[in-house]
Amino acid sequence: MAGTALLGLAWGTSGTLSSWTAGQVLDSTDTAGTGGIAVTHAYGSTCVGAMRTASQACAASLTPATALPATSVTDSITNDSGRSITQSVTARSCAPVQLADSATSTNPLLPRNDIAFSPGGGPGSVSGSGAVALGTTGYATDTTAQTVGGTPGGLISLVEYDYGYGVWFKTTATTGRLFGLASNPSNTSSTSTTTYDRTLSLSAGKLVFAAAGAPAVTSSGTVNDGSWHYAYVSLTSSAITLVLGLTVTTKDTVYVDGSSVGSASGSSSLSTPTGYWSVGGGFAGSLSGFADYNGTSSPTSPPASPYSGATDVWPLNDSGYSTYAGTMPTGMTTPCARVAAALTFASPSAGTGMVGLGTLASTTYPIAAPAAGATQTMTITTSQGPGYTSDLAGLHLYVPLVFSYGTSPATGWTLMMQWAGDARDVVIA
Repeated sequence: MAGTALLGLAWGTSGTLSSWTAGQVLDSTDTAGTGGIAVTHAYGSTCVGAMRTASQACAASLTPATALPATSVTDSITNDSGRSITQSVTARSCAPVQLADSATSTNPLLPRNDIAFSPGGGPGSVSGSGAVALGTTGYATDTTAQTVGGTPGGLISLVEYDYGYGVWFKTTATTGRLFGLASNPSNTSSTSTTTYDRTLSLSAGKLVFAAAGAPAVTSSGTVNDGSWHYAYVSLTSSAITLVLGLTVTTKDTVYVDGSSVGSASGSSSLSTPTGYWSVGGGFAGSLSGFADYNGTSSPTSPPASPYSGATDVWPLNDSGYSTYAGTMPTGMTTPCARVAAALTFASPSAGTGMVGLGTLASTTYPIAAPAAGATQTMTITTSQGPGYTSDLAGLHLYVPLVFSYGTSPATGWTLMMQWAGDARDVVIA
């Protein structure tokens, strides 16, 4: 009868005893009967799911964060329950990581390759600012192509167009691109070579701004002292158009920390390129708060209120696991179906087989569990899946794993261990 009471208690609770660490009743001979599940995962740091029925959040990464086509990491799983258990695994979701656009929510930047996220690591003078730290392979490009204005025209007109671009940066590098308008959403486009316009770059430690149809501007001094600086570029194109002639003046000025450090004027017409805004590219350092002003009344000097009136604002203060569910650019659709992973277990042996990350996120796989007191190993291997192209190369795909455990034979005791809320839970496409 005592055994029946224990099972009745477990069934009645349906695994909701979230504040309990153990459940115990006494049988007729006063010997203790304890129901519970305890499992330890060890990858990087150790995550322990003690005797409980609630979820256990785990901060250690279980997915590899190095480039495809193939790489692997290993986890060890120890059954600390003192009893037989059941085990299953799935992924909670799969989606590309984003750097949100606070002015246009449908147009985030999608980070690639070597990027680290620091939500509180931006310039100290900017409240609540964050930053991204890029290696030379790291960059991020937005999802929506836009046409950036050029020199105004018409049969009879007197018009001035002003454009502006601003970004915080910190570096000791001598070269690299801070931002630019890219002809493709990927540096490794499978269809054409990616070219850039409206770029702000480093050369010999100095800032250089270049735009088709405008004279290049180089800052008067170096800016790679390892401190935070704010760079703002004003690009002005004015045209006086009469029926018999056209006079064009194009001027660009580079400001650092509010002061002009270089300016140039020319008489050629400014181009009107279409492309994708991109940050990083051959640049090793940190960036924060990138904004573009694409209109007839953009600031001609650094705005007193940063980002006021900006077309796009990417604060770059993201966690690294905020994801994008919108429309992907051509060539980059369904990335979770075109990158694959296999979870392979040993002692006892089991596995998912090599499946698309999207399949992993929509399927629960029963996995033979380690015996009481035993340790099982799990190896995660990633690979290019069907339809993979270079357009996807370097994308960050967030794939948080979820392990579920039960008792064998079944009682109401359950344990779910999920890896979530950690920027390292990422596969790099």
